[in-house]
Amino acid sequence: MIPFLLWLKNENNSLEYEQSFCTIKLFTGLPCPTCGMTKSIVYFYDGNFKKSLDYHLFGPFLVIFCIFFIIKNIFYKKATSTYLSYRNINVLIIIFVIYYFFRLFIFIVENSLFNILQNSIWK
Repeated sequence: MIPFLLWLKNENNSLEYEQSFCTIKLFTGLPCPTCGMTKSIVYFYDGNFKKSLDYHLFGPFLVIFCIFFIIKNIFYKKATSTYLSYRNINVLIIIFVIYYFFRLFIFIVENSLFNILQNSIWK
């Protein structure tokens, strides 16, 4: 719901230049596993798929996944928790963790320690 409200307020791409909401990034200067997810969803709603994927690869897929589950619950009225097996969930978690460490590695390589600390409250 929050990304939708931010999308309604996002005039002139102002969200792109605003401070992150992430408390982990505020304290460490390093992005958390879900950093960029909100902006990714906002730009997905806006129709800017490239920018959406640039912020977080899983943002658009999360929206599509949620829409799928809502539609499935409306039409099939069955419990949907058994739809995904534990094996599938484990694979998704492993992919998500690998993606996070890849993003973290690139973030550290592209930013100096000074820049990382500038993103935190320890300026």
